[in-house]
Amino acid sequence: MGEATRNQVPVATPGRSRKGWSGAYGFYWYTNGVRADGKRRWPAAPAGAYAAQGGGGNTLFVIPEWNMVVVRLGLGVSDPSLPTPSGRGDSEQARNAFFAKLADALAQVKKPGLNVRAGS
Repeated sequence: MGEATRNQVPVATPGRSRKGWSGAYGFYWYTNGVRADGKRRWPAAPAGAYAAQGGGGNTLFVIPEWNMVVVRLGLGVSDPSLPTPSGRGDSEQARNAFFAKLADALAQVKKPGLNVRAGS
């Protein structure tokens, strides 16, 4: 699993894709690596977080630092109530806002060994 979720698109790869996968994509896994712009995909999430995305907005997030797996059942519908520039609920900004809320909630639960610092 470590090899599959390790960044396979080096940050120095020329930007042939407008999706910004350089430094943040493994073998079909989206990673929280540092991209060419120097930022993480989800700044509020730990550095080791990664995700897989399927059709209709279905998404699986794995956050090892938080001992957590989160599944989003997309049902092919975006949630316009989420705070995104486009009004769609499946943007990276919406996902990062979700991770920020999770981090805030986890910070209130003091468990030994749980690292809730973002990007660490």
